[in-house]
Amino acid sequence: IPKMRNINKEQKGKVESFKGVVGTNVPDRIAIDLLKKANWNVENAIGTFYEQGLDSKYPNAFGSTSAAINETKAKTLFSAYAQGADKMGEDAILNFFKDIKVQAEDPVTLLISFRMGAKTQGELTQ
Repeated sequence: IPKMRNINKEQKGKVESFKGVVGTNVPDRIAIDLLKKANWNVENAIGTFYEQGLDSKYPNAFGSTSAAINETKAKTLFSAYAQGADKMGEDAILNFFKDIKVQAEDPVTLLISFRMGAKTQGELTQ
């Protein structure tokens, strides 16, 4: 059974990036297993997660139809990046991705933006 203590710092960062997209309730062992099978490629592991329907097995995963979202926390997080505005611009979005350790060029940003309901590239609205 894969465990966080058995992987290196870079791999731990990839587990965190993976869980930052699919949901923190996904067990580490599942995240590590998917990442290992994807040769530690976060994008491919995320794709496999959704292709295998694991988002329905872990109902609190982001984007799940039964996901429980704490609206107050979501608004607080959004406000921290939007700085009081009703939308996050490109700079705020880049800061958000930097904070969750996802590079702006990483295709995972597209998945995150899609899951967050982005209607316009480079802009997220509340």
